[in-house]
This record gives sequence, C-alpha cells and structure tokens, in this order.
Amino acid sequence: MQLRWTRFVLPLALAGVVAAGCIRTEYVYVSRDGAPVSNTGMMRVSEWRQDQPGHWQGKWTADLSDQQKGRPGQLQVEFTDGHATRTFVTQTSAGDLSDSPFLQAVTSDAGTLTFEGTRAGKSANGIVRFDANPDYAAEVKSLLGEPPSEDQYLELAMNRLQLVDIRRYHKAGPSLTLEDIQRLRNNSVGADDVADLAAAGYALTVDELIRLRNSGISSTYAIDLRKGGLKLDASQLVKLHNSGIDAAYAVGMYKIGLGEDIDTIISLHNSGINVDYVNSFSKAGYKFDKESLIHLHNSGINSDYAASLKQGGYELGEADIIRLHNSGINSDYAAGLKKAGYTLDVKDIIRLHNAGVNVDYVAAMTTPNKNNLTVDQIINLRNRGVDAETVRKLRE
Repeated sequence: MQLRWTRFVLPLALAGVVAAGCIRTEYVYVSRDGAPVSNTGMMRVSEWRQDQPGHWQGKWTADLSDQQKGRPGQLQVEFTDGHATRTFVTQTSAGDLSDSPFLQAVTSDAGTLTFEGTRAGKSANGIVRFDANPDYAAEVKSLLGEPPSEDQYLELAMNRLQLVDIRRYHKAGPSLTLEDIQRLRNNSVGADDVADLAAAGYALTVDELIRLRNSGISSTYAIDLRKGGLKLDASQLVKLHNSGIDAAYAVGMYKIGLGEDIDTIISLHNSGINVDYVNSFSKAGYKFDKESLIHLHNSGINSDYAASLKQGGYELGEADIIRLHNSGINSDYAAGLKKAGYTLDVKDIIRLHNAGVNVDYVAAMTTPNKNNLTVDQIINLRNRGVDAETVRKLRE
C-alpha cells in the first residue's frame, strides 16, 4: 500500500513543560476570526530516547475523535521520556490524519521529525523519528559558541526556530544564548524589539524583556520615554504603563521638571492634572511642586487667577492663593488694594473683604504725604458709616 506524505504546519510556540504525572493542561484553541477550533486531536509520544548521535525515536498513539477530514485543525503532541512531559501544539492541514497507513513529516532547519503509522477508526499509532540537521548544529555553534544540547533539539524542531531567526537575534543581542533566543521567541519578543531597545540605550535582561512584553509594553513606548529624557528601568516602565500613563504625558511632565520621580508623574496623572495645566503656571512665573499643584487643582484654581495676582504685585505661595480664592476674593480686588497704595498680607485682604470694604472706599481715603490708615481703622470707619471723602478731607 502506498504511503501518503503530508506535513504539519507549526506556527505556534511551546505550550508548556510539566512533570510526568501532573494534572494535564486543558487548551482552548481559537481561530484567527476568534471562533474556537473544534477540529482537534491528541497525540502522545512515549519511550522517547536518543538511540544514536543526532537521532531520536519513540512510539506514538493518537486520539483523533475530533479530527474531521477536509478541515484544518489543531494537534496537541506530548513527548514523555520518563522524566518529564513536554507539550507542543501544532496546526494540521486538512485531511492529514485521514489516510492509513500514512507518513507525516515535520521539517525544519533543526531536522526532520517523521511520524509513521496506521489509523483504525478514531485512533492511530506508530513510530516517530527525529533526525537532526548537522549543518544547523554547526552554524548555531559558530554563531553562539556552542551547539544545541540534546534536550533542545526537539523543542527547536517543533517550534521551528530557523537559522534566519537565530541570526537576527544574535545580531540584535550578541550575548544571547540559544535558550535566551528560544525564550524570547516563545514570548513574542522579536529580534527587532531587542535591537531597537538596545539602540535606545536600554540594557535589559531576557527576563526584563519578557516582563515588558507580558505587561503589554511595546518597544515604541519604552523608546519614546527614553528619547524624551526619561531613563527608566524595567520595573519603572511597568509601573508607569500599568498606571495608564502614555509616553507623551510622562515626557511632558519630565520636561517641565516634574518627571525625575515617576511617583510624581503618577500622582499628577491620578489627580487629573494635565501637562497644559502645569505649563500654564510655569508661563505665569510660578514653579510649584507636586503637592502644591494638586492642592491648587483640587481647589479649582486655574493659572489665570494666579497670574493676575502676580501681575497685581503679589508674590504668593500655593497656600495663600488658595486662601484668597476660597474667601471669594477675585484678583482685581487684591490688585486694586495694591494700586491704592496698600501692601497687605493675605489675612488683612480677607478681613477688608469680609467687612464689606471695597477698593474705591480704600482708595478714596488715600491722602498725599500721609501714612495710610490701618486695616482696623478702615473697618471701624466703614462700620460707623463714615464715607471715605469725609475721612480724606479730615486728614488733609
């Protein structure tokens, strides 16, 4: 009987490594359009061993109950060598497992994995062989300093780590080992990511690169922060990203002078303070710290109010600005008192305002070559109903 040659397509990475006897992992396969893939099968390889250099073999059995002819599907393959069980997920082409007897080959740069056997109904069994490619091992050794280990060959073949990929990772990170490259690729960290982050000035470990990827942090995000002047480590990048802060916001705060500590950036962001708000105070001539900005923002004070006070001749801190604002005193009132010749502290401005003394009343009492009346005197006269013109004439 003629054998049918077919090929597995293997776009997916190593699914996991579990100790023999542990609870089996359950997988839910999803197609590209988001719908679950029901056309699945299970293959178990036992007695997996190396019988000579560059050659391994074992026995396999398969449960093909869900495999349907004419439809693409998934095949979960477990290799057990007596010490551990390694699980891989492959994608089969339509009808690959429907003929008997059959011969299926998984070909990669690392070598060829061949499944030969027969099918009876919903089950199948046979022999599996792996023949390593010596040229692959030689180039890996040339690039990385050592060839693949015996334990790595199966993973390299099933995950289809090709030489072109190894070359790209090696160029991006010359110190990367084969295990490093496998881990990065299995965690969707591309060679371009490694190269771009290194070029931007990051010195990240493999664990840190994987952590960034698993935290949803793109290389563009990290690079934009570095270009903006923020020199953050992996933990700081994750903390900033997890706080919902984009690179433009963080860089904006840094350029204002509030980004040396990422906790400051996070606090400002969590308080609803944007970069324009901080910039507007800077343009008005103020340099407030994080706490002051948060207090001003929470008190509903914008930079225009603070700028008007400064233009009116007042050099006030955040606390005094808030006191004036919370007392209902507009900047024109404070500026008018200053223009009338009265240099008062915030407490006395509030006293005059609360006593119903307007700026015109104070200004009308001003007499050339005479000392200004005290705040107490002005309030006393106002409370007695004495008009300002009478006071001015009496003082002349």
